Parts: sequence; structure tokens; C-alpha cells
Amino acid sequence: MNQDEQILNIPLVDIYADPKFNCRGTISPSNVHDLVNSIREFGLLQPIVVRPASETDLKMPPEKKWHLAAGFRRYMAHCVGEFGTIRALVSHVSDIDARVLNLNENIQREELNIIQEAKAVKALRDAGLDTTEIRSKLGQSFGWVQIRTMLIKLPDSIQEAARDGAIIQNDIRDLYSHHIAGVKEPELVEMVRGLITDRDMGHKVNLKPPNKNPLKKFKRKEAELFVLRDHLRESIGNGLHTRIIAWATGFASDDEIFEDIENYVKQNNLLLDYIDNCRCEIAHIGSQVPCPEGLEIPLRKVYTRNIVTIMEAKK
Repeated sequence: MNQDEQILNIPLVDIYADPKFNCRGTISPSNVHDLVNSIREFGLLQPIVVRPASETDLKMPPEKKWHLAAGFRRYMAHCVGEFGTIRALVSHVSDIDARVLNLNENIQREELNIIQEAKAVKALRDAGLDTTEIRSKLGQSFGWVQIRTMLIKLPDSIQEAARDGAIIQNDIRDLYSHHIAGVKEPELVEMVRGLITDRDMGHKVNLKPPNKNPLKKFKRKEAELFVLRDHLRESIGNGLHTRIIAWATGFASDDEIFEDIENYVKQNNLLLDYIDNCRCEIAHIGSQVPCPEGLEIPLRKVYTRNIVTIMEAKK
């Protein structure tokens, strides 16, 4: 517990428990009777987490003094058991960190289905976090975040199949590829039925890739880049090539990709070729380095800094 946190006994009527904020949604009173009996016998083993109403930008009823961040099931059990008050840890975290706390607690308890996780990830995205930040805050892999980001974009019927365990994560990736290629919901549903039938019969399950002209040149969609990344991994393993795809799809920052390029250049003795190709004229270390045309403004500063770093390494 941090120095600015404290545990209080708070009246239930003063707490706002927003089911839209909770990644599990609404907690049914009928599902907490066992917990009510446990609390009566042993007490509340872990306090809920609340935040002062004055420290949140979320909409709240004016009469409520506390916003419930984590512990919705424990809160409902106290309401059902008519306990009056509840032990609560008062935490001073941001709205985003409160959402992360709510999701993390439920993930650790393994109480969420994949749809609930996907909706929680979407809420974090809507709050302004990117994939790297979400992965870091939740302690999950890029793939974990990616699959749930894809799932929430699929039709409701496909999401329900994932929630019920009828399709697995690889299926979600394949179905998403078809979805962004323009395949309509009825066809996707038929694909899911085919997957279920094949698995029940013990057959190898593999969705055919969407039909498209292999000679046509066009801007690729995110799912296509993921398919290419997987193909590269299977063919030649991970490397700078897969890191570039990670950068292009938002899974690596500008600083990270330029550091990867530098490391690749140094490891493969490509320093001179790299500098020649950049066509940089440097009078002395620390001088401004012109960047090739076409680089976006946010990248030009990073580009300049990295060229100087390479020149220093060369010396």
C-alpha cells in the first residue's frame, strides 16, 4: 500500500458502482450468495478499491462520494448481505489506471471470457492508450492484445462464438482477415460452422485465405501485415523484417525501430553503406543532418539523432 492510500470502512450508499466501467459488466445478485456466506463467516479477505469522486472525470451521481474501481463482486455481495459498510482501499489513480486495475484484477482471477477482455482493451484504446502501452500495463503479450483488438471488430455472432469457446485465437485472426477483405457476416458464420464441424470430426482445420489478385498493388491492411509477419517467422525466423512490420502496425515505437536498425547495421558491418545511402554530409559530429525526402516530421528528429549516434560509433 502506498503512503497516500488508506483503508476505510465506507457506507455502501456512498459508492458508485458503474457496471459500464466494470469489465465483467453487471454482477447478478443471484451469483454472489456463496460469497455473502463466506463474508459472514470469515469477513472480507480483500478490500475493494475506490477513488474519491472529486478525482475522476467520469460521470457520477452527485450524491456519491466514491467511485468503485475494483471489487464489483465483493461490493454486490455486501449489498445483497445488507452489511451497510465495506472495507475499501482508497486509491488516487487516474481514470485510465483505474480501468487497468479493474481489468488486471479480473484477468488474474481468471474470471473473464475473451469478449469481456476484448471490450476492456477497447475501452483502454478509446481512452488513448496504444498497443504497446496496453501490453505494458497489463503484462500481456503483443499477440494477446492484438487478438482481442481484432475480435471486437468482428460481428456480434462471431464474438459470441469466441465467448462460448467455439473458435480459438488462430480462428479469430483468420476470420478477421476475411472480414476486412469484405466477407459478410452470413459467410463468416458459415465458416465458423465449418470450423466447428471439422474439429468435431477430428479433421485438420484451416480457413482458406481471402481471394485476391496477387499482381495488384495496393495499401495493405493490418491483418495482411500480420499474416506476412507470421509467414516470415515460419520461413526465416524473427529479425529486423518482423520488427519493421511490428512498427508499421503500431507494436513498436519510433525509437525502438531505429534502435533495431542501428543494431542490425552494427552487427552486419553495414555502417559505411548505411551512411552512404543516407547521403549525409557531416562537417563535424553534432551538426544537423539532412534527412531523405519523404520522412514524416516526427521521424526526422529521430533520424537525425540516430545518424549522429552512428557517426560517433564509427569514430
